[in-house]
Amino acid sequence: MPRNVKEIPSAAYDPACVFYSFLGKRDGATFISDDAFGHTLTVTGATWGIQGRTFDGVDDRIVIPNSSSLQFGTGDFSLTVWATKGTQLTDYPCLIGRHDNASEIIQIYESGDTGIVSAYMNIGGVVKEAGLGTISKNTFYHFAVVKTSDTLFGY
Repeated sequence: MPRNVKEIPSAAYDPACVFYSFLGKRDGATFISDDAFGHTLTVTGATWGIQGRTFDGVDDRIVIPNSSSLQFGTGDFSLTVWATKGTQLTDYPCLIGRHDNASEIIQIYESGDTGIVSAYMNIGGVVKEAGLGTISKNTFYHFAVVKTSDTLFGY
């Protein structure tokens, strides 16, 4: 676990939380999320490092199988991620996202190697975007997206 980082036990979280996993302690090829739903996560390419999982910015990922608890639909939701940028990324790397199909896409991503982080949502053809800020190399950032009614807020 990274120095000075304390994990809140999963039992302390709101039972309405549909996904939570502290990657700073997850070193297996598969593991179970810390939320009440117990989603099975599968690692592809991401290596275990001193501060948790390390992703190459190209094709490393952690996959969660489709679950009805993760289908946001038209309801309100929030999505957060702690991330740092270690190397140059190409295209539009997704830091965290949910892709059901073309009708439900929600993601927090960096725009190429610009350092600009944004949120994108397309649910049923309704597209919303929000700027979240910038990300620099070797510094951790906390990004959050909140969808309330028809508005997408970025923090």
